[in-house]
Amino acid sequence: MGLVATAIGEGAAAEFITYAKMHEKMKDFRKILDGEAEPPTELDLLTAVISNVVEYYRTHKNQEVMDKILRLCSRIKEPEFGVLLAKMCKNLDERAFIKLATRSKEAQTFTERFGKYLFD
Repeated sequence: MGLVATAIGEGAAAEFITYAKMHEKMKDFRKILDGEAEPPTELDLLTAVISNVVEYYRTHKNQEVMDKILRLCSRIKEPEFGVLLAKMCKNLDERAFIKLATRSKEAQTFTERFGKYLFD
Protein backbone atom coordinates (compact mmCIF):
# COMPACT_ATOMS: atom_id res chain seq x y z
CA MET A 1 0.00 0.00 0.00
CA GLY A 2 2.95 2.30 0.63
CA LEU A 3 3.70 2.87 -3.05
CA VAL A 4 0.05 3.52 -3.92
CA ALA A 5 -0.35 5.83 -0.89
CA THR A 6 2.67 7.85 -2.00
CA ALA A 7 1.04 8.46 -5.37
CA ILE A 8 -2.55 9.18 -4.34
CA GLY A 9 -2.66 9.60 -0.55
CA GLU A 10 -3.40 7.20 2.27
CA GLY A 11 -7.20 7.46 2.27
CA ALA A 12 -7.56 6.95 -1.47
CA ALA A 13 -5.01 4.13 -1.36
CA ALA A 14 -6.98 2.30 1.34
CA GLU A 15 -10.18 2.62 -0.72
CA PHE A 16 -8.36 1.41 -3.84
CA ILE A 17 -6.92 -1.62 -2.04
CA THR A 18 -10.37 -2.50 -0.67
CA TYR A 19 -11.86 -2.18 -4.15
CA ALA A 20 -9.12 -4.33 -5.68
CA LYS A 21 -9.67 -7.09 -3.11
CA MET A 22 -13.44 -7.00 -3.65
CA HIS A 23 -12.99 -7.07 -7.42
CA GLU A 24 -10.87 -10.21 -7.14
CA LYS A 25 -13.62 -11.95 -5.13
CA MET A 26 -16.48 -10.86 -7.35
CA LYS A 27 -17.59 -13.43 -9.88
CA ASP A 28 -18.43 -12.37 -13.39
CA PHE A 29 -21.87 -10.80 -12.98
CA ARG A 30 -22.97 -12.22 -16.36
CA LYS A 31 -22.49 -15.76 -15.04
CA ILE A 32 -24.62 -14.86 -12.04
CA LEU A 33 -27.25 -13.24 -14.26
CA ASP A 34 -27.25 -16.26 -16.58
CA GLY A 35 -27.73 -18.63 -13.63
CA GLU A 36 -24.33 -20.27 -14.10
CA ALA A 37 -23.08 -19.03 -10.71
CA GLU A 38 -24.78 -18.27 -7.43
CA PRO A 39 -25.15 -14.68 -6.25
CA PRO A 40 -22.66 -13.81 -3.52
CA THR A 41 -23.82 -13.76 0.08
CA GLU A 42 -21.39 -11.01 1.14
CA LEU A 43 -23.43 -7.81 1.04
CA ASP A 44 -20.69 -5.64 -0.49
CA LEU A 45 -20.17 -8.12 -3.33
CA LEU A 46 -23.90 -8.56 -3.81
CA THR A 47 -24.32 -4.80 -4.06
CA ALA A 48 -21.58 -4.68 -6.71
CA VAL A 49 -23.28 -7.48 -8.69
CA ILE A 50 -26.63 -5.68 -8.49
CA SER A 51 -25.03 -2.45 -9.73
CA ASN A 52 -23.47 -4.29 -12.66
CA VAL A 53 -26.76 -6.00 -13.56
CA VAL A 54 -28.65 -2.69 -13.46
CA GLU A 55 -26.08 -1.06 -15.74
CA TYR A 56 -26.31 -4.03 -18.09
CA TYR A 57 -30.11 -3.73 -18.14
CA ARG A 58 -29.77 -0.01 -18.95
CA THR A 59 -28.39 -0.92 -22.39
CA HIS A 60 -30.07 -4.31 -22.85
CA LYS A 61 -33.77 -3.76 -22.15
CA ASN A 62 -35.20 -6.88 -23.71
CA GLN A 63 -37.32 -9.84 -22.68
CA GLU A 64 -34.46 -12.30 -22.27
CA VAL A 65 -32.59 -10.00 -19.90
CA MET A 66 -35.77 -9.22 -17.94
CA ASP A 67 -36.47 -12.93 -17.50
CA LYS A 68 -32.96 -13.41 -16.14
CA ILE A 69 -33.25 -10.42 -13.80
CA LEU A 70 -36.55 -11.60 -12.32
CA ARG A 71 -35.10 -15.10 -11.86
CA LEU A 72 -32.01 -13.60 -10.20
CA CYS A 73 -34.18 -11.58 -7.81
CA SER A 74 -35.64 -14.84 -6.53
CA ARG A 75 -32.21 -16.50 -6.27
CA ILE A 76 -30.78 -13.77 -4.04
CA LYS A 77 -30.95 -15.05 -0.46
CA GLU A 78 -31.72 -11.66 1.09
CA PRO A 79 -35.16 -10.71 -0.32
CA GLU A 80 -34.61 -6.99 0.19
CA PHE A 81 -31.72 -7.14 -2.27
CA GLY A 82 -33.98 -8.83 -4.83
CA VAL A 83 -36.41 -5.95 -4.34
CA LEU A 84 -33.55 -3.46 -4.63
CA LEU A 85 -32.47 -4.95 -7.96
CA ALA A 86 -36.00 -4.82 -9.35
CA LYS A 87 -36.64 -1.28 -8.10
CA MET A 88 -33.38 -0.01 -9.57
CA CYS A 89 -34.30 -1.50 -12.96
CA LYS A 90 -37.84 -0.13 -12.68
CA ASN A 91 -36.49 3.34 -11.88
CA LEU A 92 -34.46 3.39 -15.10
CA ASP A 93 -37.59 3.18 -17.24
CA GLU A 94 -40.82 2.29 -15.46
CA ARG A 95 -42.81 1.77 -18.64
CA ALA A 96 -40.30 -0.63 -20.18
CA PHE A 97 -39.88 -2.47 -16.88
CA ILE A 98 -43.61 -3.06 -16.43
CA LYS A 99 -44.05 -4.05 -20.07
CA LEU A 100 -41.21 -6.57 -19.96
CA ALA A 101 -41.93 -7.81 -16.43
CA THR A 102 -45.59 -8.54 -17.13
CA ARG A 103 -44.66 -10.48 -20.27
CA SER A 104 -42.00 -12.49 -18.49
CA LYS A 105 -42.39 -16.20 -17.91
CA GLU A 106 -41.02 -15.41 -14.43
CA ALA A 107 -43.76 -12.81 -13.73
CA GLN A 108 -46.06 -14.91 -11.57
CA THR A 109 -43.37 -16.20 -9.23
CA PHE A 110 -41.76 -12.77 -9.03
CA THR A 111 -45.05 -10.93 -8.39
CA GLU A 112 -46.11 -13.37 -5.69
CA ARG A 113 -42.87 -12.80 -3.84
CA PHE A 114 -42.10 -9.13 -4.52
CA GLY A 115 -45.09 -7.43 -6.17
CA LYS A 116 -46.34 -5.78 -2.99
CA TYR A 117 -42.99 -3.96 -2.68
CA LEU A 118 -42.85 -2.71 -6.25
CA PHE A 119 -46.34 -1.90 -7.37
CA ASP A 120 -47.70 0.27 -4.59
